[in-house]
Amino acid sequence: MDSNFKYIKLETGEEFYVICDAYAEDDLTQFMSVRDPAIIVDIGPTYYREEVYNPALFLVPRWIENDASYYYNDKFSDVVETKSTFNFMINKSTIHRYVLIKLLEAMNFTTEFYTFSGVEDFYTSQLKVLGKYYIHQLTNLPNEIVGELVNPINTLPKFYTDENSIVTNTLVTTSGDSSPNYNRTNYHRYLKQNFESTAVALISESVVNDKQASDHCIHFSEKTLFSILGLNFPIWVGGFGQADRWRDLGFDVFNDVINHSYQYKNTLLERCYYALFDNRHILDDLTLATNLRDKHKSRLINNRELLLSGHLNHVIKTEAEKLPSNIANYIQHTKTIWFPSFDSKQ
Repeated sequence: MDSNFKYIKLETGEEFYVICDAYAEDDLTQFMSVRDPAIIVDIGPTYYREEVYNPALFLVPRWIENDASYYYNDKFSDVVETKSTFNFMINKSTIHRYVLIKLLEAMNFTTEFYTFSGVEDFYTSQLKVLGKYYIHQLTNLPNEIVGELVNPINTLPKFYTDENSIVTNTLVTTSGDSSPNYNRTNYHRYLKQNFESTAVALISESVVNDKQASDHCIHFSEKTLFSILGLNFPIWVGGFGQADRWRDLGFDVFNDVINHSYQYKNTLLERCYYALFDNRHILDDLTLATNLRDKHKSRLINNRELLLSGHLNHVIKTEAEKLPSNIANYIQHTKTIWFPSFDSKQ
């Protein structure tokens, strides 16, 4: 956890920490019990179902804004051609991503526009997690779905490398590079077609770990940005209150098209299941998906233009104004906060 905290001391003397990634609430409590100074700025940020009351913790969406800024001068087409109802993008092995793949198989929802790393032991490792942490949640799902969740994954790996599209069961995909420029290159070179060719993005955002996925912590990353750039209706699979969090940042989440009631189901497995089940009308009907995307094209474009206009800087300014002025200025204008160029304070 300490590696996610960057200690910063300004020339003017102020000291504070910046959180650079998703974290568990217990980790934050432990960290603050043994460290000074008191001010911590979460630039991800990580949101929880129950608000973390800590007067020293400030939530400022700098990471997501910085990532978006790399696309400000890029050209995007306003033409929509819907070839499939949905897309999904899965790399690292986590429980909600495992459940997403198995639910798609169980419900017979198919698409050619996806990426799935198929990393070794994806199935076996997450089956163990399912049994250890989520076995009690299975009673909330239909019996026929439960039976499918424990079967091996049939979805073929499909992942892009610098050379070509590789289908393999042993591909190791985690490069360690998640910088904004790396994400931008991947989007334009490989992933754009997946998003631009589909109506709905099934987004499985990052979580702290498989156990914490049930603690209702959520995070926004390039996975959400890609859906906005590709003019998709977003569905966040697993995240508690995630659609409303994105709406609160000023974006359209298309409540009249997508049934986001899944986001407030009590358990992780229910949120995953109902994200698909309650939206089966659009996930399983290409004609409907195409018509809805065409009908709401202007709103989808407005979402993209809002993202690319620097809108999130207004949110950042509002939140940063709650900080001491010198720290606020640093958080708003320093472009290298999240890179590991700062040493953690010992």
